[in-house]
Amino acid sequence: MSEKKADLFLFLTAALWGMSIIFTNIAYSENIKTFQMMFFRFFPSAIIIFIVFGKSMFPINKTAVINGLLLGIINFASYAFELLAVSKSQPSKVAFLLSVTVVAVPLINWAIKKKTPHMHTIIAAFITMAGVGFMSLKSNFTINIGDSFAIISGLCVAVNAIILSYLKKDCPIMQMTFFQFIAIAILSFGGYIIEGSHSAINIVGGAAIAYNAVVSSVVCFALKNLAMPHTNPAKGSIILSTESIFCTIFSVLILNEHITLRIIIGAVLIFAAVFMEEGLPKGETEN
Repeated sequence: MSEKKADLFLFLTAALWGMSIIFTNIAYSENIKTFQMMFFRFFPSAIIIFIVFGKSMFPINKTAVINGLLLGIINFASYAFELLAVSKSQPSKVAFLLSVTVVAVPLINWAIKKKTPHMHTIIAAFITMAGVGFMSLKSNFTINIGDSFAIISGLCVAVNAIILSYLKKDCPIMQMTFFQFIAIAILSFGGYIIEGSHSAINIVGGAAIAYNAVVSSVVCFALKNLAMPHTNPAKGSIILSTESIFCTIFSVLILNEHITLRIIIGAVLIFAAVFMEEGLPKGETEN
């Protein structure tokens, strides 16, 4: 796969994930709890992948199993914190705060590879961080619990992006994705039990979970896992940060969310960072 095609796949993933946060907010409004939502999202997703891509499930690849379970644990933490953030903050704000990923990825990658990122990448990362500050920091430079959960989720996404960039490119993608979902489903079921009593899932809540199970999980995970090994991890994470732009648009159109000037400034800064990183000359991006 070419790098340009991989980047296009990541932009599509960002748009679909932007809509996912809207459906998550809708599910919460229908009294669906965090781990209840996660279990009924990822368990059906695993079944769908096994049915649709059954032939690619065998023979079982040991590397795909290990990678899938490892990524599943990281993604479980990422999604748990993201859902908790959505339950305590604005959907569009959470989406932007998840962009802390673009700051963490080049720094973590720098620590691991001992190679200094290209200056464009560092500048783009800190422009994104400035955008996050515009939206989230209060006048006394404090941040609420929901925003904190979003930042932690973003850090988990950063770790996930780094790991994906190190995976063997011949690792069976759908088999690895299947084991990711199995790991998330098992961990979510444990949380589901701990949560205690749950409300029955109605049609609206079920539709919201269904979107996240089929589109946000099966389609987006497949696109992301397919694309990330073929692009620079820092640039890939910046492209995925445009999820916040799409989420804001959907929040205004669907949830009638009020967007402040600070949020608009933050959005402009993050989008500028994306195009700065996209404009890197060929051969100047660290791999």
